[in-house]
Amino acid sequence: MYAAIKYVQGPLTRNITQKLDKIYGEIDRVLDRDIGNGAGRILNIDSLTTEIYLHVFEMVLVGDDLGHDEEWLRIFANYPRVAFEAALKLARYPCLLRPLAARLIPDMRRLLDYRQEVYNILHIFHQSYIDNAGAEYGNTWILAESISGTSMAGIQTTARVLYQTLFDLVEYPEYIRPIREEINRAISQEEGGANISHAGLLSLVKLDSFIKESQKFHYNNLVSSNRKLFKPLTLSDGTTLPKNAHVSIPGLAHAVIDKSGSTRPFRGFQWAEKKTTAENPSIYNYVFSGQDDLEFGAGLHACPGRWFASIALKAALVRILLRYDFRLPDGQVRPVDSYNDGLEMEHDVTAKLQFFTRDSGAVLHGDLI
Repeated sequence: MYAAIKYVQGPLTRNITQKLDKIYGEIDRVLDRDIGNGAGRILNIDSLTTEIYLHVFEMVLVGDDLGHDEEWLRIFANYPRVAFEAALKLARYPCLLRPLAARLIPDMRRLLDYRQEVYNILHIFHQSYIDNAGAEYGNTWILAESISGTSMAGIQTTARVLYQTLFDLVEYPEYIRPIREEINRAISQEEGGANISHAGLLSLVKLDSFIKESQKFHYNNLVSSNRKLFKPLTLSDGTTLPKNAHVSIPGLAHAVIDKSGSTRPFRGFQWAEKKTTAENPSIYNYVFSGQDDLEFGAGLHACPGRWFASIALKAALVRILLRYDFRLPDGQVRPVDSYNDGLEMEHDVTAKLQFFTRDSGAVLHGDLI
């Protein structure tokens, strides 16, 4: 995955501004198709959010032609799910037995079939990947896996955050109006353009704060920052952890449990408020990674694509909030998070929201609250 990481750290992050209009275009493409101008349309939110970032990431990673190819989109709509299911099944076996188990598990055979399809289609690789591949330059299998791995990680993780943020906006509707007001100010400062610029999206501190708080309450993993010790480690209380021990941090508890042991209240704008008095306001940004913010991992292993994901999230939320009102359908409650035996979140893939189109003329001019 060296090539993927270097591509994400380099060209993908550097070229966000140049790609932004196309990102908006892909978001609009999905919203127009799946919601359109229909009043009261009820949609599966897992499908909607996955479709949005399927189109966004494929357009960015493989270009307009392949990124809009129905066969390619079909593969990557299913590939992440197949890969994660195979990984969970394989993880149940001891390390020494995994090579044998991989030959017998049906999920692994399905994954290899998808892998072959990806390789067959990617007969012409992105020059950006080749330029950043380093020692992997001559291994086309690794380059193909780098592209597919970047797609899988970007689509699934970003879609999951958008999913949770939409349901949190429904659960805490008092935040919607001030976020819309902030969006409208950004639009007016850019002379009413529908596509808020990169700088404009960075100025949306309330939206940034709300996304950050939502992700803290809906952690992707119950434990995070998994590490293996290469030498003994003595903790502050004198406890010594031996060499080869595996250590993790209870990420969800670390994020939302206060010193009394109780779950703290959801405060969607607290990170924006803390910026106003902070010496270094950037530590309260959504993308910040530190000892109190482990949602993207920590240290050298922190997610390299979090800056791009943040912009893609804000672009989608700007579009949705300005184009639609939304609520839970009658008789439905907010879906409850659950975690599998790998301690990873499995959100409710059947949950739905009902969308109502807002005034389109006002949206284009940014004057609708």
